[in-house]
Amino acid sequence: MKFGLSLFAVAVLLAAALPCTAKVVAYPAPAGETLSTQYTVQAGGKPVPVYAARVLDPPFAGKEYDYGGPYSFAGFDVAGPVEVRIRSEKPLGKLVIRPANPNVKIRMADLHTAILTLPGPCKLSIEPDGKKGPLLLFANPVEEHPPRTSDAGPRLIYFGPGVHKLGKITLTNNQSLYLAGGAVVKAGIVAEGENIRIFGRGILDGSDWEWRKGPTPMVVSICGTHVEVSGIT
Repeated sequence: MKFGLSLFAVAVLLAAALPCTAKVVAYPAPAGETLSTQYTVQAGGKPVPVYAARVLDPPFAGKEYDYGGPYSFAGFDVAGPVEVRIRSEKPLGKLVIRPANPNVKIRMADLHTAILTLPGPCKLSIEPDGKKGPLLLFANPVEEHPPRTSDAGPRLIYFGPGVHKLGKITLTNNQSLYLAGGAVVKAGIVAEGENIRIFGRGILDGSDWEWRKGPTPMVVSICGTHVEVSGIT
């Protein structure tokens, strides 16, 4: 009996020492998208694309909108605890993670590499130097029963992986818009009916137009009721 308990204790210790092996889904970046030169990210051992936000690039904005310079962002799906390795060109000796979360554990591999253990899905700002060039990290829940291309029709507008340059998208009663992981949709959306859903794991990008001078008043302009926006970046 003592022998059995000892084996059990060893197994528990080994399990605690092993890296997190939760299900992780990362979506490749489409060709042509600008990626960050400041950060690299791995989640559960899988590389995660890190995008560069076009904060100060023309035509989108200018110096009047400089609240800390360019930033980077990355997203992936996860079910359960996961280990995330972040490499930064900036030293991480003064690293701050917001919002503060006692369940997010941090250890430093070296001056430029932080290893985070996340309890599960969460959204964090990784700040080596305050608001100057942070990394926004979106650990999303794994999608349950996402739509497929074959589901597209009058009630479901579907965008798969790749870059889609459109303009204005108008959604009306009982319509849904789905952006799959790996999709970058360059458009503005107007939701002007009832029971409208905008969802997925893709990116909605309004930076091809000058700030507030795009095809819609806001990147997502909600003029209707019972409108859900979830999951997208």
